Amino acid sequence: MMRIVKYIASRYFFLLAFIYFIYCLFHIQSQTNSAQSLVSNADKYAGVIIEYPVPVRIQQRVTVLNEINQLRMFIYLPREEQIEKGGYIECEGNGVVADNQYAQSKNVHLSIYYCKDIKITKGNNSIQSFINSARGFIEKICRENLPEPQASLLLGMLIGSNEAFTVDFENSLLLSGTSHIIAVSGYNVNFVTGLLLLLSRFINKNRLMLIIIPLLLLYLIIVGVENIPALRATFMNIYLLFGQMLGAKRDFLNSMGLSLLLILIINPFAVLSVSLYLSFLAVISQNILSPFVSKYIKYDSLRTSLVCIVGTLPLTVILFQVFFPWSLPINVIIAPLLPIIMELVLITFPLILIFPQLANVLIFPLRSVFKVLVDIIYFAEKLPLNRIESHDLYLFAIPIFLVVVFVIYKRRSK
Repeated sequence: MMRIVKYIASRYFFLLAFIYFIYCLFHIQSQTNSAQSLVSNADKYAGVIIEYPVPVRIQQRVTVLNEINQLRMFIYLPREEQIEKGGYIECEGNGVVADNQYAQSKNVHLSIYYCKDIKITKGNNSIQSFINSARGFIEKICRENLPEPQASLLLGMLIGSNEAFTVDFENSLLLSGTSHIIAVSGYNVNFVTGLLLLLSRFINKNRLMLIIIPLLLLYLIIVGVENIPALRATFMNIYLLFGQMLGAKRDFLNSMGLSLLLILIINPFAVLSVSLYLSFLAVISQNILSPFVSKYIKYDSLRTSLVCIVGTLPLTVILFQVFFPWSLPINVIIAPLLPIIMELVLITFPLILIFPQLANVLIFPLRSVFKVLVDIIYFAEKLPLNRIESHDLYLFAIPIFLVVVFVIYKRRSK
């Protein structure tokens, strides 16, 4: 018993995160009354755009902060509107109190539809302008050298930008079970960290850590701090890097606890976000299942993809009551392509900047790999039984959960 108590006590960040998580869960104060007051007293809305736009069918959704009453709103705009994070928007529209869980997880309590007389001005924040310029530069390179939907697909993989996707291609990603590849996640952050660590052959390790940590934070800012998976992976990597600098032993629970604690300090309402639970469930699945799966699958990218899908599948099925049967085999097929794409980007784009006249030749390998990826996505979309919806799908999730528990038991018993 004392060994268990000592083990738990040594996981101080994990304990703090758990306590603060419970606090956030039970003490989040709703701003619904403020939202209702604003709906009844105004048909004009204004505020600062605090997140990058998200496509929603034929529209795009922006998150706006009203600086007067500190109320957050979702404003739904036509896709052709040019939106920049940090800009200021004014519009007229129909306000509706947003009381769904996703809106609450963003601390949003008002949705504005059927907008007209839209006025958008650029922000004067120099830091945000720099970030927007960096994103614009990456977007310019992608769009000048790749056709659609490859360009938008690459932008989704690099910086989480998905504003330019057509509704049809979004549907193709969904039905093929590959929509996760356009969201910057722990995989992307870990890839960047691993790439930077290769410089340890030329730079003292401690000095290199002091270079990597700011670069990871810069990448996070470019992607957007509202991206919970990227936020989680960045904090966990920084914790592990500091541990290496200090010669401390790696501790999975503490690194996970610290990242959870920091995420909730930045946004306590993240406790209501499905993305938070899926992200942490994915990393827990990797920690528990990877040692078992690695005996049979040696390829890292394939193993990571497989473990994350299996680990998060029960929760996904229970929450969304939908299952994409071809998701697992299709992701197994595309898993080897993702690191190839990232490596080709790192080789090709600097060469294009140096030799722009050779862009068509240099981009050919990357374009070819992307064509294969897109063809697989379109092929998977046309397969029969590519989507199963039912309120009873939780019965399918239970056996998967029991298999995972059995694997954990067998691993612990050895």
